[in-house]
Amino acid sequence: MAFAVIGHGQSVVQYGSVPAYPYPISFLQPDQTQLTLTLKGDQDVNWAVSEDQFTLIRNKLTGGWEYAILNESGDMISSNILSHNAQERSYQEIALCKRLTKGIKYSKSQMDIMRKESFIPNNNRPAPKAKSTFKMLVILVNFSNTTTTYTQTNFDNYMNQTGYNFQTATGSVKDYYLVSSYNQMTIEATVLNWVTVANTHDYYGPQSNWPVLARDAVNAANTANASLDFSQFDNDGDGEIDAIAFFHQGPGQEATSNTNDVWSHTGSIYNYNLVFDGVRASTYTMQPEKLSTSTSMITVGVMIHELGHNLGLPDLYDTDYSSNAIGDWDVMAGGSWLNSGKTPPAQNCWSKFQLGWLTPTTLSTPGTYTLNNTLTNTMVYRVNTNTTNEYFLFENRQKTAGTWDYRLPGHGMLIYHIDGSYINSHWSANTVNDDETHQGVDIEEADGTLTTNNGGDTGDPFPGTGNKTSFTDA
Repeated sequence: MAFAVIGHGQSVVQYGSVPAYPYPISFLQPDQTQLTLTLKGDQDVNWAVSEDQFTLIRNKLTGGWEYAILNESGDMISSNILSHNAQERSYQEIALCKRLTKGIKYSKSQMDIMRKESFIPNNNRPAPKAKSTFKMLVILVNFSNTTTTYTQTNFDNYMNQTGYNFQTATGSVKDYYLVSSYNQMTIEATVLNWVTVANTHDYYGPQSNWPVLARDAVNAANTANASLDFSQFDNDGDGEIDAIAFFHQGPGQEATSNTNDVWSHTGSIYNYNLVFDGVRASTYTMQPEKLSTSTSMITVGVMIHELGHNLGLPDLYDTDYSSNAIGDWDVMAGGSWLNSGKTPPAQNCWSKFQLGWLTPTTLSTPGTYTLNNTLTNTMVYRVNTNTTNEYFLFENRQKTAGTWDYRLPGHGMLIYHIDGSYINSHWSANTVNDDETHQGVDIEEADGTLTTNNGGDTGDPFPGTGNKTSFTDA
């Protein structure tokens, strides 16, 4: 029997989120014209670009996307001119576009302000719960004025089914973590049927109400499932439910740009003091039912990324968006959206090391060494530098058809430069890879073309397209 204590303390919000859907979408502007745009950023800092790469900014009053300009202080502001597709632009727009600089972004001071509005330190570091059977709770959430499309069975398969291939998926969330962990972590998700919360879809849209949605949903689930024992979801015995995943009706803001939609994220409802069967609801992940404004069900990349946060991993994309960081090479970066989220790549060797799934072999003497495919083999090499807690990791990644790594930008030996001290000092702020001149987890590109610039390509691994067969840290 479950019992809930509902506190009235201020809730805390997001630890991390999935980056924006990286494919073009169609958006209905206030003047009823359709605008094709691509979203950028995350739930705190976001903007869009037009088909011809002009930066767009949201008008908070009208909801429309307008051309962005820089003011005298270097801050990005709206031009107050509504954007249209190139072939539909007015003479005023055409004249403006001739003066605009493409690719502008918010200033660092603007981003700092946006992030402080929702920031809480992330002290959730990887722990032994990432090994053995990992029981988690999944709650499907409908709003008071909406209708759902996909069923409890659909989501049970999405989470738990071996060989899941709905909508040509590479596998289920369970499939993914079995492969990434070398069968050391088995996801066992209890997927509850849809519950309906008290308020409308748009009520929960503002970011400040996302934890309210999580609170209302877990209370509704408790009421609807009186026999459910919540204590089974405390895998490590610390008195907290280790993972609650909410799937809300409809699509997420990361794929629609609709500010009334919830952006997929990881957060906490700890301060609401919700206690069920002796365990407290705390960290949660929030994902949508649908992929975008289409009818497709959400793909696994979003859930896999958010569960990575739940297990303690930071974002490995550049959260101030001054670069692409390690790009599509990792699920905690842009890789969560590979193949529209159907085929996110396996965790990189540093993340696997943090989660206790492998231990790198340290090399200190010259020799000939063999690296097997890291997807199926735990062999990873480490070479220390003269600086304490700074080292290189070497792994072999292969684009084998039918596997999670099939959609990687390339194949071969990846070399990572790891600055452990820098990571430790930037972990709680989720800024491990924000500085493109000093990333905590950095790929050493074989061809010298930075992933921070292009998001990853076939020239990054060794030997790669440039046939590079040597590396030095000099």
